[in-house]
Parts: sequence; C-alpha cells; structure tokens
Amino acid sequence: MSHPRTGNIHEMVIADPRELMHYLHVEHGEGREGTELLPLLKAKLGSSLRSQVQSVRYRAPDLIVMVEKALEPEELRVAGAETGETGSMHPVCIRSMHLDESALSASGHFGLTEALLAICTEPDVAIALGLMWPADTDNSKSLLKQIESLEIQLESSQEINTLLIDLAKSLAEEKGEQLQELVIEKATAAILNESAASQLATSTDDDVADLLGSTLSGIVQEDIYSEIYEQIKQLHPVDRLALCLCEPDEVLENWVESQYGEFPTPTSYTDIKLSCDTLVGKIARAVEGRIYEAAEAETEE
Repeated sequence: MSHPRTGNIHEMVIADPRELMHYLHVEHGEGREGTELLPLLKAKLGSSLRSQVQSVRYRAPDLIVMVEKALEPEELRVAGAETGETGSMHPVCIRSMHLDESALSASGHFGLTEALLAICTEPDVAIALGLMWPADTDNSKSLLKQIESLEIQLESSQEINTLLIDLAKSLAEEKGEQLQELVIEKATAAILNESAASQLATSTDDDVADLLGSTLSGIVQEDIYSEIYEQIKQLHPVDRLALCLCEPDEVLENWVESQYGEFPTPTSYTDIKLSCDTLVGKIARAVEGRIYEAAEAETEE
C-alpha cells in the first residue's frame, strides 16, 4: 500500500549543545515524547537505515526525525567557531512532517504503528526525512555497464585461451615426435655407458630378463628416469614446452586454468612450467626396449 506524503517537511538544524538541550527539554518533555519508532525501523530497514539517525518519533500529528549531520573536520571547526564552542558537537538536523491523522487511520487499518512504519519506509519519504541515503542511479548504471563489459571480456578471453591451447598443441604435435625420439636416443646412449646397464647390453635375453626382475632392476629404472629428466632439462625451453604438449593429460588446460587470479602474471615462455610425467613413463619404456635391442644385437654378434 502506498502512503503519499501528507505534509511538507519542516527542517531545523541545531549546532549548539545548549539549544539542543532546550529543544529536548521543551519538545521531548514528560508526556510529549511520542512513540519511538527507531527500533522498529532498524529491524525493517536493516543496513539501509542511516547510522546517523538518532530518533524517529510520532507525536500526533507530527512525525519527528532527529539525524546527526555528518560533517568534515573543517566544517565542524567552522560550526564551532560560529557557536563560540571549541569542542562543538555535530549539528543535529530535526525534520518534522505533519500527518493527517484521519487519512492515517483510514490507510492504517492494520494498526497505527504499522501504518507509520509503512509511511517511513516509502522511498521518497525515507529519503526526505534523512532515514536513507538517496540512491545514486547514475553511478549504479555505470557500475552495471562495467560489470557487463568485464563479463564479456572474460568470456572472450576464455574463448581465446581455448583457441590458443588448440593451436599450441597442433604446432607441437609434429615436432613432439622428433623430440621424443631425440630424448630416447640420448637417454639410451647415456644409460648404456653406465656399468649396470652395460651388464644388460652384454647379456643374453634370459640374463636381461633375470636382471630386470632382480633388485638391480630398480636401480636401473631409477637411472633411466633420472637420465630422461636430465635430457629433457637440456632441451631448449621452447622444445621442452613442445614436448610437454604431447602429454596425453590436459596439462596445458590445467595450467591455464590455475593462472586465473594469480600474480605475478607469466610474461614469457620461460615462466611456463608444464609437467610431462606420463610422457616420461612412455619414454622410459621405449628406453628399456632399446636396451633389450642392444642386448640382442650383442648376442647375435
């Protein structure tokens, strides 16, 4: 139910503590306080109610609101100088609105207090009485436009990221096979030069199987994995990234996803650290195969 304002608002500002005490004594004396609505309005308006509101009273036929005026320190000093007080109080704005009690009774058939609360919470009345701050509609619209723009930019950046990920994987696909072969060859050659692996290369197939099934095999496999990581580390950073992009797992997608909101933002390809653990396992099996091949070649000779 809408409650049109029933009277103009009269405003009075008191900046002198003595004048305020006189006003409270005369206007709010015994039998003249009226019904205090502030606790009910706090419950109804919540955070929308200005914290400077000190009192909201209905003393028929007037609705009276006391609001402390928020002043900057400079304004407060000026107010103190005008009143001759060095420690002047914050001025209090007292606004009163004359209500037509017959109209109030007619529209407030659900109760006088409820009708008064309904009047106080009407947006134009609440703002006029100083109960709420006026809404900055221009600023709100500007913020909404900024949010919409940011949402569009985010959606666009996500689409671009997806495109770049697909492009990077496509470019790395062909070179990745060459890089895997390079790492396999270098890691195999390095391992075959070590004593434990040399035993494999000079043994029969049965001896190789026995050795890989022994405790020594664990040492050999550790050496193989260590050597593969070392060979990958020696690649050019761009080649290393290209090799990691052959990883069957979604390492690049996961890395990109983890960068949102992270600072500092990567500024070059050397800042990108991708995992290729699954790929290393594949390369290690290929190196073991090459060792078997070397053992077979030695046996045939």
